[in-house]
Amino acid sequence: MAKLNPQQQAAVDHRGGPILVLAGAGTGKTGVIAARIAALIRDGVPPADILGVTFTNKAAAEMRARIGGRPGGGGPTLSTFHSLCLRIVRRDAGLVGLSPAFSVCDRGEQLSILRKAALTVRGGASLGLNDALAAIGRMKNRGVGPDECRRRAVEEEENVLAALYRRYQDQLRRVDAVDFDDLLLLALELLNARRGPGDYWRDRFRHVLIDEFQDANQVQFDVVKNLALPQNNLCAVGDDDQSIYAWRGAMAGNILKFRDSYPGAAVVALERNYRSTSAILSVANAVIRNNPARHGKNLWSALGAGRPVRIEVHADQFAEAGAIVAEIAGRLRGGGVRPGDFAVLV
Repeated sequence: MAKLNPQQQAAVDHRGGPILVLAGAGTGKTGVIAARIAALIRDGVPPADILGVTFTNKAAAEMRARIGGRPGGGGPTLSTFHSLCLRIVRRDAGLVGLSPAFSVCDRGEQLSILRKAALTVRGGASLGLNDALAAIGRMKNRGVGPDECRRRAVEEEENVLAALYRRYQDQLRRVDAVDFDDLLLLALELLNARRGPGDYWRDRFRHVLIDEFQDANQVQFDVVKNLALPQNNLCAVGDDDQSIYAWRGAMAGNILKFRDSYPGAAVVALERNYRSTSAILSVANAVIRNNPARHGKNLWSALGAGRPVRIEVHADQFAEAGAIVAEIAGRLRGGGVRPGDFAVLV
């Protein structure tokens, strides 16, 4: 904690209610999350009362390595959304019509079940399975079930999709299975049920932290909001400028509307970048400043000016590729570098 800058320290030290931490790229957000959890434990919060949620197993493992938390009891619970929701649903599967041994379908199994469902729906074969599965996933991420999908349908293709959605869900239940999106919806259903297990989980977790908040869809945000009740000790860490997953249901608007959900919530912006030079950040700031809806922030660096950013414009992708190859070939001829020294991001 001695290495924290003042803004990072403010994010670590905040107590008593919700806080939004706007963590720009390279500003040390994972270290802040780790330090905040450590500080909570230092302040007397039992480690088992702390929940940290992120989106990938790799991110959860990194948090666990820094903090020492485990997926189960004993230390802080550091988990992906889907692992957490699997635990919630597995514990009370009978309340949502499943056996405790229900299975979770992977994509191949989903397509197989959807293909069988399409055979029983008039016009179902006319829909591409991948497109239909993606559309069903988007609806689930917005909390729209088959019945609501049917009510919203106007065009014939929408009616076919609604019927296919219903048959797909029926088929899943028939084989005692769910897909990954169902885990989120069923967990939220259990948390919201008047006599459901919500009190158990809300009692279990007194402090909730969510990483990469810009990647959360509406159902995921509703899950963490529910778990944080009634104290609302929720720390959301993210950056609307880094939201790239709208195509799979992520809603960066949750960051912009955080204070609508929590009036008076504290907001801390992490703006010191530890990764890039000032030349790179000045270009990044100038570009991202044009986004119409964002929290204002201005990344800066103490790493010096650095080399100027070079911008090249090419006629098409073939000219671009040729220029990259020529650049690498020229440097190889100059000596001192090997092909393995280069990386091309596309």
